[in-house]
Amino acid sequence: MNREYLLSSAIGQQRIPTFADRGRTGFGAAHYSWSIVADMYRRGLAEIRRVAPIDAPDIYQHPIAMQTRGIPAEAIHLASKPVELLRPLFGRTNVAIQLWEFAELSERAIEGDPRTNQVRMLKTMDAVWCASSFTQQSLAAYGINSFHLPPPVTYGREHRCEPIDQVAAVTLDSKLYAPSPMTTLGELGIGSGDRDIYLAVLAPFDKRKNLRALLDGFLASKAARTGTLLIKLILDNVVTSLPNINHILADDFELEATSPAVVFCGEYLSTPQMNSLYDLAAFFVSSSAAEGLNLPLIESMARGVPAISSSRTAMNDYVSEERAIVLKAIRQPTMGDIHALGPDLKTTFYPPTSAAITAAFDHAADLGTEQRKALGAKGATFVNTAFGLELFEQRVTAFEGTLA
Repeated sequence: MNREYLLSSAIGQQRIPTFADRGRTGFGAAHYSWSIVADMYRRGLAEIRRVAPIDAPDIYQHPIAMQTRGIPAEAIHLASKPVELLRPLFGRTNVAIQLWEFAELSERAIEGDPRTNQVRMLKTMDAVWCASSFTQQSLAAYGINSFHLPPPVTYGREHRCEPIDQVAAVTLDSKLYAPSPMTTLGELGIGSGDRDIYLAVLAPFDKRKNLRALLDGFLASKAARTGTLLIKLILDNVVTSLPNINHILADDFELEATSPAVVFCGEYLSTPQMNSLYDLAAFFVSSSAAEGLNLPLIESMARGVPAISSSRTAMNDYVSEERAIVLKAIRQPTMGDIHALGPDLKTTFYPPTSAAITAAFDHAADLGTEQRKALGAKGATFVNTAFGLELFEQRVTAFEGTLA
């Protein structure tokens, strides 16, 4: 049976962590990544099944509404949303897409709000597609019907490149209590081949990303003498913008450092521009303490860029000693508003220490050209298979086989 999937998402409720809220994605407000994830699932399903969008699925409760909308009896509603925004499609199979990056879930209504009971909300759905095996195992521990079914990240992704030499940039100088002087990647010689480029992509106020440890670890390493840490910041460019990144590092991260070997860029880059960024990198670095997927890491590995990352949470599916430089990370309790439920839900994560990051940078700097190529090739082969269309179709078919 060629089932039809009806995809609802939180595209209309996007939000990027900003300087004003110090990185907390508010309860009921979807992070921008939900729209990206929904689109990856949509592209994959469009190749192997029928798929159509559906808005406000919970309004179609009467048979006449179903008939008017043309919703088949065998349709599967696929919801790419934060847990608190999940709403089932009446009388049909409902599946949630989840990228939850912690082992712990809420089992109670916080301050009387039933949407904060994550386990209850997820159990209103018939099943959950999890982007990582870590998420699947975490949900299964609470008795939630969950499946490891990641999106086909590498399928249909544009491969061409576009120039990035005119992209605005600043260097690290957190002792400067003024807007940082702007330059460009080209003027800084990024991509000239003179220095190894260690690329990271992160939102500075996302506490999972471990920015301070990344900076400390790099500055203490031999890589800082022969290479450049290029950090592509994810910014709203309204409240938080590139010229004030050094001020942010001084005030919010208590960092006092100056180094031309650390470069930040922050403007929106198209997929072809991101491809150029990936291709000039000697290594892609992820210092993250918890991830539900880690899309930039997967995209860079798919292009043959050797990875430096922990193998915890989502990364356990594709990061290993065989195909990456693995950061050592130890489980710790999270602090503050690291997720939408804030201090009301105690969670754990795996932040690599600055010492572990320094050791990894030293290891990377010591690797020869052929060793780097071999590491990158192994990573590319693995992720292009693990996140390709063929395996995605096999997993979808296996899931459908579990339905009555």
